[in-house]
Amino acid sequence: MKQNIYARCTGDKNRMCLLCNSHYLVKNPIETNTFCPDCFTESRKHELTRVKHHLHRAEKAGNDATLTINQWLKILDYFKWKCAYCPNGQFEVLEHIVPILSGGGTTSINCIPACLSCNRRKDSKLLIDKLSKYKIEQVKQQLIDIAL
Repeated sequence: MKQNIYARCTGDKNRMCLLCNSHYLVKNPIETNTFCPDCFTESRKHELTRVKHHLHRAEKAGNDATLTINQWLKILDYFKWKCAYCPNGQFEVLEHIVPILSGGGTTSINCIPACLSCNRRKDSKLLIDKLSKYKIEQVKQQLIDIAL
């Protein structure tokens, strides 16, 4: 079931956590928290903002936009919050293997964590042009394995 992370508050104090799906109450009906108190962290809130931004970019371009916060956090955990291409590099950006401008979507099999160095090497071109085809295929397979 697809979660709507764009949902606006309706004045109801009942919420459902995007991570654990538990119901919880907020004190203020205009609060936009999307995580229950047990799941909330600043880093998760930051990653949700990042995912929303990239979903909006993909939708605006007419591409698939199905990545959920659960999927993104699972991908980050899988890569130990490091760059998927050079595991010594610290994760800094959500990278689209196939760029949005080239028809790629913000999906669980097209988004990976990357460092700025690897992201800059790509520069809106297909990574296959810049990085080894073997490494790209290896990362793609890891994303498919995560999705299962």
